[in-house]
Amino acid sequence: MQVGGNGVQHFRILRVHPRGQSYSATAYLIHCRSVSSCLTTATIDKCFAMHKSNARHVLLDAASHIPQDALAASMLAGFSSSPTFAEESKPPPRGWQMKLPEGWEIYKQFGVPGGDEMRTKELLLAGDSKGTEVKVLRIPLQTTPQDPDGTAALTLIEYFQIPFPRVTRKTVVDSLSKAFARQKATYAFELEGDGEDRMKDKQKYLLYEFDLTRCEGRQVFGTNGKICQRSDTGEILDTKKYHHLTINTVTPEPTQTAREAFSEVLWIVDISAPADNWGNLTKQVATMTKTFAVGTVEQLNAGRNTSSS
Repeated sequence: MQVGGNGVQHFRILRVHPRGQSYSATAYLIHCRSVSSCLTTATIDKCFAMHKSNARHVLLDAASHIPQDALAASMLAGFSSSPTFAEESKPPPRGWQMKLPEGWEIYKQFGVPGGDEMRTKELLLAGDSKGTEVKVLRIPLQTTPQDPDGTAALTLIEYFQIPFPRVTRKTVVDSLSKAFARQKATYAFELEGDGEDRMKDKQKYLLYEFDLTRCEGRQVFGTNGKICQRSDTGEILDTKKYHHLTINTVTPEPTQTAREAFSEVLWIVDISAPADNWGNLTKQVATMTKTFAVGTVEQLNAGRNTSSS
């Protein structure tokens, strides 16, 4: 929340709206003179200057100042709306940085795409000679036709951007880890621990770990349980167990098409290694978890200066 001139208070509100066959999450800055009056069902249309549109809205800021009944009435309500905007609503572009362990090789690296790029992009793939890898992914938060209300996206945005979210860490870890558990090659999946939150320059990061066993062939259920075998000859294949540690955060990103609008982006760093070698990688993993950051140019420069001092 920001307080503007003449006592006007600014709040960010999330809008989930159709985008082709899917939905995308866009956030705006609104302004209103009173928190309590803004967030009652009787006056919310007046505060947000609504007009007819197929959209849903979720308040992101000032949640701790709102009575629970008013918050419940406003969260995920089917408002028909388009909010009024403040001049300062557009956030600066976000970049990222991370120090790789000594001796690691970069296999692939790409620049951060523009704010209107709605596809998942792998920005980095690097590793060492022993099978340890790190990937950096940038994922604009959209929903699929199977999740038309944007539940997963809204859960992530609330958890990472509201100071005291109602969403639990376990809920977020379960949501994020499904992407790994449901991969075609996943033979077995097991979460380790409850995860950990870290704050860096007012940005929230969630770290969690898991073991993932891969089958590079076809998974078949037989009388003795599940086996991994070649799809052409039926030959039994060995499975490979990897340990993963992921770093996750969500940031607002400016768009090119609307001056006042910005989308929400999920960033994932996936560090993985053969499970039997994970115990030897404490120093290398710490290098990456301590130096990964997403932010503006000024924030990233300040982070580098702090790390080097």
